[in-house]
Amino acid sequence: ERIIDTFLDFARAEATDSLQEADITELVRDAVARAAPLDDVPVAGPEGLVLAVLPSGLARAVGNLVGNALRYGGRVAVEVGAGNTAIVISVEDDGPGIPEASRDDAMRPFGRLDAARTNTGGNVGLGLAIVRDMTRAHGGTLRLGTSAMGGLKAEIVLPR
Repeated sequence: ERIIDTFLDFARAEATDSLQEADITELVRDAVARAAPLDDVPVAGPEGLVLAVLPSGLARAVGNLVGNALRYGGRVAVEVGAGNTAIVISVEDDGPGIPEASRDDAMRPFGRLDAARTNTGGNVGLGLAIVRDMTRAHGGTLRLGTSAMGGLKAEIVLPR
């Protein structure tokens, strides 16, 4: 039931979302506040980074990354950065991370890094797949790496 609900939430948001100009740092701050209302998750980044995006979908993608970071780590930090050709939204944590050899599998729907894990924590295996698909809908890329805090660093890279 959780799997179906998660997928339907994603499909509904994608079907009703339309491109809109948005301040990316403000959008990310709002998404983090909704995803982690009781946690103090810092968001760094410049104001005025305006880009045409699917705002609900991008907010959901950021929320999924923050939710994962909080589920697996104790400390989480979010940063929005901009270069000449891309805007990068980074979510880092101090959790166990994802081994490099398993990162592609982690972004597949229903991907499991440990076959013994159960869904008791509400994880249905769609979070990173949804983030990857939403990032691709923007012409971007989802990159997974190692955080300076020791855990996972997930980056949504959006072309400018």
